[in-house]
Amino acid sequence: MSINPLVCPDAGLAASQDSVTIELSFVGATLATNGNILALVPAQASAGARVHLAVGNGNNSTAKPSSAAVQALIKRPNGGSLSAQEQLITTGVKAALDQIEALADGADAVAFALGGLNVSEVIAAELAITSGAVQDTLTLVQAGPAQRIPEPVALSGSELVTADGTAFDLDADKIAIVGGLEPGSCSTVVGCIKVPVAAKLALAAGVTVKLKLHVKH
Repeated sequence: MSINPLVCPDAGLAASQDSVTIELSFVGATLATNGNILALVPAQASAGARVHLAVGNGNNSTAKPSSAAVQALIKRPNGGSLSAQEQLITTGVKAALDQIEALADGADAVAFALGGLNVSEVIAAELAITSGAVQDTLTLVQAGPAQRIPEPVALSGSELVTADGTAFDLDADKIAIVGGLEPGSCSTVVGCIKVPVAAKLALAAGVTVKLKLHVKH
């Protein structure tokens, strides 16, 4: 008696697809002399305090977030004053985002952060220019994995310390996950995407900028 061959599901393939996509759209604006921080489209504005997306230019002074904005990124929704760990995370995340200043060639640098997440791994970050740009549907992908910053979080100066004991380098490391290992805390993902040809970003009013994070919980 012959046995019909079975088509069996592949557990590895299924595990590779066990992820979610966080998708955020930002309103374009004329590229400022020293960079821009973009706002979410009105339909997603409720997440504004938990999201940062900056496009570099010039000396990038107006592409860097305030300390208060970074506190809002990492603070527990029902939390009061920041814990000692949250204060260290705030300092480290701000320093990481401020590294946009050191990324060469001005407008080729896009820095981002998302807070309030339950994330164990970042598969990839994707930046898309979806309308109004010089090159329509320009899409750039920065593959993970992200650096998982160990807890309790330590700093080297003001920079986050990675698992190998070195300071987090936004340009070299590209993406990091900070926090979320302690009970009741959430993660903040911080990273950057480099634009090979700055002119193709063509940030201006009417341009829609979309950020996607492909993550695992």
